[in-house]
Amino acid sequence: MRKQNNGVSPVIGVLLLLGLTVGFVALTSNILFDVFDSPSSPTAEIEVTHENTGGSVEVDVLIVRNKNIDEFSYIVGDSQCFIETEKAIESGEDFIIPEDGQSQDGTSCDGTVDLSSGDNIAIRGRVGSNLFVLDNYIIP
Repeated sequence: MRKQNNGVSPVIGVLLLLGLTVGFVALTSNILFDVFDSPSSPTAEIEVTHENTGGSVEVDVLIVRNKNIDEFSYIVGDSQCFIETEKAIESGEDFIIPEDGQSQDGTSCDGTVDLSSGDNIAIRGRVGSNLFVLDNYIIP
């Protein structure tokens, strides 16, 4: 009498299951790391106002809500200006863009700023290594 063994060896079954598990873990970790490495979009709300006093213009930027902005900056004309992080990073804080570009309230510029009617101010926020324009404010 002949016995027929048509089944698969248990060793081969274990190797197949192990291979499937390793492949699944590699795929899952690749997806998760890709999601966490991608830069998130900025989650900040700002309000920009200006004040004309005796021929001078002063622009005030109020940070209504800030969840993930690491640094604020702005561009006026050819000048790029940075805000010291501890001066304007939390919700409810504000910073002033002075007419003359002088350092005040933690603002430092790499050129001279001369604010006047019609100037465009690009207010930016940095999340990780990416810069996002939060608002383009034109002084009326």
